[in-house]
This record gives sequence, structure tokens and C-alpha cells, in this order.
Amino acid sequence: MFPRVNTLEGLAMGNLTALAVKNAKPGDKLGDGGGLRLDVDKNGNRSWVFRYTSPTTGKERYAGFGSASEVTLAEARDARDEARKLIRNNIDPIENRISERAKAQAAETGVISFEGYAKQYIAGKEAGWKNEKHRRQWSNSLRDYAYPIIGSIAVPDVDTAAVLLKGGRRPKS
Repeated sequence: MFPRVNTLEGLAMGNLTALAVKNAKPGDKLGDGGGLRLDVDKNGNRSWVFRYTSPTTGKERYAGFGSASEVTLAEARDARDEARKLIRNNIDPIENRISERAKAQAAETGVISFEGYAKQYIAGKEAGWKNEKHRRQWSNSLRDYAYPIIGSIAVPDVDTAAVLLKGGRRPKS
């Protein structure tokens, strides 16, 4: 019989060992499967990199998971698995990381995000709206179209350029 291979969506997983990580030479790019690899630069610095196709833009991207001296092989695999879950839910892992950092910074500084402000605005205005359908349209439109792009941006930072950049388009100069 054939040896059992740990797979995720048809890709061989778990190819690397701790010994292989330790013995990697400068210039090596050692794949572990599922998009995770260990890159070793010319100075011998080892770093974990996750290669994937962005579910929002369709472009190839590379997410860094940290230095192999600080992040173990098991931790890098866990990070890869979490990133793959996000991708299956149509969330770009890099954009998600940026959004989470922005939310944490906004909570720390007390600055309100666009999403928080929009929810407050709707709560204040909905009493004057004609019906429940109108309120749902506002909430659903913002949830589906605005929050994924600019929801985590602080209100003072929301401008046309920020919206276009977060939406994957470059502003015209």
C-alpha cells in the first residue's frame, strides 16, 4: 500500500520537519504544502511565507508569518490553516490582518471607525424612516459593500483615495 499523506484540498501537507528547518541553507525555499514555505535569505535568516491567491482581487499574494527563530513549524502551520479558512470565506488574510490592527488601534485611541459611526447614524435616523424595509436596506448595503472595504478605517481617515485604495483601485492623479 501507499503511505498515508496528510492533505488539504488535494495538496500534500506536512512535508517539512523541524530538522529540515534547522538545516536549511541560504537561498533555500522549502515548501511544506498548502502554500506554506520557509524562505532562507543570503544571510541565513529564515522566515515563514504563505503564498495564496486573494479571494477579493484574484491576484497572487504573499503573507509573512514571522521569523523561524520566533515562530515554530507547528505555529506556522496553524497560521497557514487559519489563513486558508479565511480564504474559503472569501476574506483576504492580509487585508484581514490590516483591518484587525486598525480596529485594535481605534479601540486603543478611542477613535471611532466608519462602521461604528455608520451604525450610530442609522440608529439615530431610523425612527424617522417610513418602514423596516428601508432600515434593512441601509444596514445591508453598508454591511455588504462599505464595511468590508472601509469599515475599519477611522472616520477622519475616510476619503476618496482611501476608499479606492482599500477597494483595490488606484486613485487617478
